[in-house]
Amino acid sequence: MKRSILFKFTVMILTALSMVIAIGGIVGIVAMEDADMFVNGPDSLQDQQYRAIAETLAEAYIGKHVTKEMETCPDALIRHLYDNVLNRFDRNSWGLHLNLDKQVIAQTQIPANWTKKIELTIESEYPIAELYLSSAPEEPETEPPQQAEPETSVPETVPEETLPDGWLYNSVATVWEQGEMSMYRLYYYPGPTYTVTVYLQEEILENSALHLLTGLYPHRYDFIWMLSVGLIGFAAGFAFLMYAAGHAHDDTIRPGGLNRIPLDLYFLMTALGVFLLIWLFTSLRKWMIADGPHPGNLSLLGATLFAITLLVIGFFFALAAQTKLKNGFWWKHSILGFCLQKLFKGLGFAGKGIYNLARLLPLVWQWLIAFLALLTATAISLAFFLRNPSFVIFLFLLPSAAGTLALIGYGAYAFGLLHQGAKQMTAGNLEKKIPTKYLFGCFRSFAEELNALSETAVIAAQNQTRSERMKSELITNVSHDIKTPLTSIINFVDLLQKPHTPEQNTQYLEILRRQSYQMKRLIEDLIELSKANTGNITVNLAQLDAAETVNQALGEFSDKLDAAGLTPVFRQPEDPVFIQADGRLLWRVMSNLLTNAIKYAMPGTRLYLDLVREDSTVALSMKNVSKEELRHTSEQLMERFSQGDVSRQSGGSGLGLNIAQSLMEVQGGSLELELDGDLFKVTVRFPEAQCS
Repeated sequence: MKRSILFKFTVMILTALSMVIAIGGIVGIVAMEDADMFVNGPDSLQDQQYRAIAETLAEAYIGKHVTKEMETCPDALIRHLYDNVLNRFDRNSWGLHLNLDKQVIAQTQIPANWTKKIELTIESEYPIAELYLSSAPEEPETEPPQQAEPETSVPETVPEETLPDGWLYNSVATVWEQGEMSMYRLYYYPGPTYTVTVYLQEEILENSALHLLTGLYPHRYDFIWMLSVGLIGFAAGFAFLMYAAGHAHDDTIRPGGLNRIPLDLYFLMTALGVFLLIWLFTSLRKWMIADGPHPGNLSLLGATLFAITLLVIGFFFALAAQTKLKNGFWWKHSILGFCLQKLFKGLGFAGKGIYNLARLLPLVWQWLIAFLALLTATAISLAFFLRNPSFVIFLFLLPSAAGTLALIGYGAYAFGLLHQGAKQMTAGNLEKKIPTKYLFGCFRSFAEELNALSETAVIAAQNQTRSERMKSELITNVSHDIKTPLTSIINFVDLLQKPHTPEQNTQYLEILRRQSYQMKRLIEDLIELSKANTGNITVNLAQLDAAETVNQALGEFSDKLDAAGLTPVFRQPEDPVFIQADGRLLWRVMSNLLTNAIKYAMPGTRLYLDLVREDSTVALSMKNVSKEELRHTSEQLMERFSQGDVSRQSGGSGLGLNIAQSLMEVQGGSLELELDGDLFKVTVRFPEAQCS
């Protein structure tokens, strides 16, 4: 309920109404206090109200009379200055006699049954008008002969130098007549002192402030409650609106309706509406002053004030709803923010384009162009400054000269830093990097390229060292693996040439057969590895059933697996899985992997094989627990002549995994090795083939 639009709008109306009530309470308290009605009753103020009305009428009547007598203002200005006061709505409720030296010189119609007579002595003032702005067309230099003389000889303007001394004060008045505007500067001078007798009827107080205050007098203390209740209601309603702004039914923050209008546009609309309402409020206030306060104009004033408050609260409600969203929604959603974003984006795009274009130039040319641009700006500014020295030109000269000197110094520093770094790299100090903290633009790019070149050289040197080490290990391992069976063959051939028993003959021949097979296996592995690495191996890719291939390999090695105490567990998808591979090379890969498991897996354990689809590839993983502690990394085990058996007594060549990896690569697949404690996991991946 609290998040519904109707409920929020109702709270908004009540909040605006609370503010109007609070303002009404303030106005009532100030009016009562100003009329001293918290202390005295309304009867004691009646004479004050009569006298205030009498003084206002007398001053306006005397001013109009004296100004006409002195002939210092045009008739339109006289009407503008005094008729608004004299042509009251209660014109028939008052009259006056104007006396000078006890002689009646002017009078109005005295109302019948007047109830109040007030005599006043007033020092009169009259203005002299000076016209300084007019929208009327200029008069022709020669008037037509038939044009009649003006009705009054009062000049439309009075030159300031002809004004008499002794004016009291001045003011400005604007007169609109027949669609033409005239603005006057008025200089007021003292006039004769008049005695005025004002006659008033009791009805003149009916629409006065005193009459209204008299009616509100019994409720004077209610204004304090109005102020308190209005402020509390406004504070509570405004706090709720700020909290509930933007909350939707699903408890998310998203402005809706008018709240989605860009804030700057919303602000302009609100400001325009408030401006028009303030103008209306001011006009109504003037009407109230002229017509007297009564329920009609007071209600209109209250409605106007309510509309102003409602517009302002609505704007703050939209502001709260949009500022609750993250990432600066209120700013980015505004028209100004949108335009500035597009402007900055365009400037950034242009700057990036210029920067990329500048980067195409050589480093020296970039520096020279920037230097020549600053030098040209400095020369032009200096020429203008020498011709016409001024602070404005100096403001252009100073930064251009300072920029030129700074660019020279910075260029020398950057070139020196780059040259020093290049010399260190040339001397072989590749670990030393060029610091880029204070380098910018092309200098930073050049330094980063030199540092990257240094890193490449370091990596190349490390690879060269590693290659040399691997060559040395290759010679050592090949020598060891060939020398061992060859030594056995030589020794047992010598034994066969010596006297021996038939049983020894059989034993010696078996050893010779085994050692010869081991030497043959090593030589074949070396030849196959060489072919795979040099690309001299023939590859015939075909569509193969992956599960069937694995089952065939497990069947071929079933006896060896049983002898090693390994139980194979093969998990495969329900649907057939086809791969692109060479059957002969795939068989060698499977043979190497299964042979590796038989040699190094812990007896009495399971050998897990998992066949799964992964995107557009098929992966076959093989997992077993090593019977020996795995002291090597996966990268080391993939190297040539590397064995899990450090003593190299397992009978293997250490080439099985490396050969399998090379054979997988020539088939377009891959081989990955993972170690987790004593868990050994190897995964081969093949391109998946669609069943035809």
